[in-house]
Amino acid sequence: MNVDHPDSRKFKVYNVGLAKTGTTSIARIFNNYHAQHEFLLRETGHRIKDFNQRKITKDALRDFIRTRDGIGNFEMDSTFCHSYYLDILAEEFPAAQFIFTIRDCYSWVDSVINMVSTHSQITHLDLIFGLPPALLGNEAALRQNFYQYVDDLLVLWSSVNAAILEKLPGDRSLIIRTHEISKKIGALARLIEIPAKTLDLNNSHEFKAAHKLNLLQEMDYDYLEAKFKHYCSSLMKEYFPGYTLKDFLNGYPVPK
Repeated sequence: MNVDHPDSRKFKVYNVGLAKTGTTSIARIFNNYHAQHEFLLRETGHRIKDFNQRKITKDALRDFIRTRDGIGNFEMDSTFCHSYYLDILAEEFPAAQFIFTIRDCYSWVDSVINMVSTHSQITHLDLIFGLPPALLGNEAALRQNFYQYVDDLLVLWSSVNAAILEKLPGDRSLIIRTHEISKKIGALARLIEIPAKTLDLNNSHEFKAAHKLNLLQEMDYDYLEAKFKHYCSSLMKEYFPGYTLKDFLNGYPVPK
């Protein structure tokens, strides 16, 4: 890959949240700027896998990230991939700002289920959610086998979010709860030092699931509640205090 143009950005912002936390919505809010969602996803995913499997060094991953950034030249670069190398981004781009979108664990798992059940192809499904391709577009397989994947999903939610919070450069970052994205336009603008009127809310709720499997409603409640509490209670108490599995299943919104 070659960088064929100079850096012409007015600012540089990275969204580092998990997939299904509003990464697409954040990118769309920056429609009036040079923004992209999941840029070079296939290539970036392969580099992350190679690094995790020790096929390439951290310096090699760093070189790829630097090159990827130069090619895209984005003012808003939003992808779950950033969570895997947030420390490199923070070191390489000391003037950049960071947005971390965090979603409650209940609606996040529900959204993952809906996405997997309705898509026949998801690039790097194993990297994004730790799920096998056999589940894609297969409601019957999800219903039959989901119990064995609950732990993996909740470990991913808790461990990745915790790692992001640990590495996030607090003096140049903004944490946004997914359900409050549209209310944080002012805070976004102040972080980046741009006029709030240049941000676009018209498409900030794109890519909602067209079909809901309601699998969580069908599962054993006590079993499910114990799993969520075991893996997610610490972060949930900090960022979504008082919100419970029962609240979610009853359709109650996340408290303000």
